[in-house]
Amino acid sequence: MQPTAIGHTKGMVALSQPDTRKLDDSFDGRAGFARLPEVANEFDFGPHVPKASFPSDFVKAYAAIAAHEPVDWDGERLYFVARFSGQTLVAMYNGFYAPATMQSQNTILNQPPADASGALLLPPGHCIIGEALEEISECRILLCLDPCSADYGRLFLWRLAYQRWNTGDNASGLAPLSQGLDDFWKLLTTRSEAYAATLGSPHRVIASPKLEAAVEHAARVFAPYRSRVSFSGRSEPSGMPENAVAVLRSLAHDPAGTVSGQIVMAYQWSAHDAAERQAQDDLRALLPTLFRLVAGNDDAVAADLAMALAKLGHGDWQNTWPETEVFAVRHFGMCLFESCFENHGLGPCWQGENPQGMRTALHLPHYLAMLLNAGFGMGPFITRWNEMLAFGDVGATIHAASLRFDVRRDAAGIHVDLPQSRHGDRGELTRLAEFLLHDASFAMTQRLKRVVTDDERTLLTEALSIVV
Repeated sequence: MQPTAIGHTKGMVALSQPDTRKLDDSFDGRAGFARLPEVANEFDFGPHVPKASFPSDFVKAYAAIAAHEPVDWDGERLYFVARFSGQTLVAMYNGFYAPATMQSQNTILNQPPADASGALLLPPGHCIIGEALEEISECRILLCLDPCSADYGRLFLWRLAYQRWNTGDNASGLAPLSQGLDDFWKLLTTRSEAYAATLGSPHRVIASPKLEAAVEHAARVFAPYRSRVSFSGRSEPSGMPENAVAVLRSLAHDPAGTVSGQIVMAYQWSAHDAAERQAQDDLRALLPTLFRLVAGNDDAVAADLAMALAKLGHGDWQNTWPETEVFAVRHFGMCLFESCFENHGLGPCWQGENPQGMRTALHLPHYLAMLLNAGFGMGPFITRWNEMLAFGDVGATIHAASLRFDVRRDAAGIHVDLPQSRHGDRGELTRLAEFLLHDASFAMTQRLKRVVTDDERTLLTEALSIVV
């Protein structure tokens, strides 16, 4: 028997018809899964859509759930990534429906609207087979049963909506999940791994095209210094293995600048005459490599991020370097700063064994400390932050709320407690604290007036309650 396509049927308004066969309780519960083969051909989805048949491979995998559902309900591997056309999200699997529940759910959601337009909630050719939970909405897992479609037998995620398909709250479309039911189980993972898949890594900066362009611009600006690399004499970094110094010297002959993060960080901690002209030229030859490693989330650099550009802060580059070079460094710093806001995923903040609310997964204090230690002032970053808040930038607002937990007060007044920041930066840290406690508060309050996730609401509410 050939499967029949599910479509939307106009003019059918009765909720019960003589040929509608309602499945009894024996088709519900875990045992009901094993009975799908009995009704898989010409399955009755209710009076408002035609009957349709399930693919044989789906029926086999579905019936097997009666004996064993390959899900660790007591564990953590219940999450998966769904990629809609305009958004990527993490959802939690909440179970497939037994045949009787599947029938009733499809009957309910396929009732025609009052205007008799014939357009229904569900996309044509699809049926609901299960459900999932997402941070801001309920979702349903759909199966394509249109035998004329290339998607026949594929699973999709649909955000539960209450307006006609492709209108209003029902305009998100479908997110493709898997080729079949067997493949769906392979999608399930932990919550942290699922979020890592959406962001590259929840703890790392997202290398935006703008940031990557800034790195390449710096490579062009500082390219001439490669031909006169020395790392010897008064500019030779001490305390480094000789083979590591040799790698630094090879920059003159290595256009790609392939220096490892381990060597770069050893260079940051090494000693030499930073005021020596040759040392400054050597640093400029190395800067594009440094920028590339920071933007690329190199593991060795990320392990001591606050000191990743420390050598840059040893000299007076903002006042002594040529304007084109100063611009290249400042431009990279600003692009890195903005890219941090693109990653605004949240996670639990832990202290010992007791959860302490929500914080951003990307730890902005390390990036701010790196910029301060490199000789940047906070002024331009605070100005840009304010501009982004004024435009309602979500990442800028969430990071402001998260960083507010790092504001401290001591005998000298308020400041932001950044890791490995220098004592001479106290004025900059005070300016940053004042911005977080005053200017950023309005944006946080406005954000709370919108539809936000429970985690985001927790973060914003607790941040606004902080009194220093």
